[in-house]
Parts: sequence; C-alpha cells; structure tokens
Amino acid sequence: MGRRNQISAWADDGLLAALDAKRQEVADEVGKIPNRSDIVRAALQTYLGLPVTAYSDDNAARVLAQRRRRAREEGDASGG
Repeated sequence: MGRRNQISAWADDGLLAALDAKRQEVADEVGKIPNRSDIVRAALQTYLGLPVTAYSDDNAARVLAQRRRRAREEGDASGG
C-alpha cells in the first residue's frame, strides 16, 4: 500500500447512526467491529469502483497500533 493521506468530512447525527449500524452489520461478516473510517473508506472504494481493502489485516494492525498509542497518550495525560 502506498502513502496514506487523511480526509475529513462533516456528518449529522443521522449519518453517524447509519455508520454505526453498518459497523455492526459488517462485524458479523468480517469477525471484528470496524471503525468509522473503515466504513467510510469501504463506501468510497465501492462508490469509485475500487477493490475494497478497508478490512484488510494490514489495516487492522494499523488500527491496533493507533489504539495502543492513544491509550498511552491518555495514560500520560492522566498522570499515569
């Protein structure tokens, strides 16, 4: 996979609820609960006619690393 860049988009409560519902639906298919970014990435890939790679193991490893980093940072922020 090449270099990755981040994009942002505003979403109302209805769209966020739909994203969360899709996360639960996809979890039954892929065996884990994807994050919202995974769902948005898969939707864009599908819309653009690209292969869906949002649920790949490479992405799962990246997400796990992000969660660990966030947990460390939150621990540091709380004085621990």
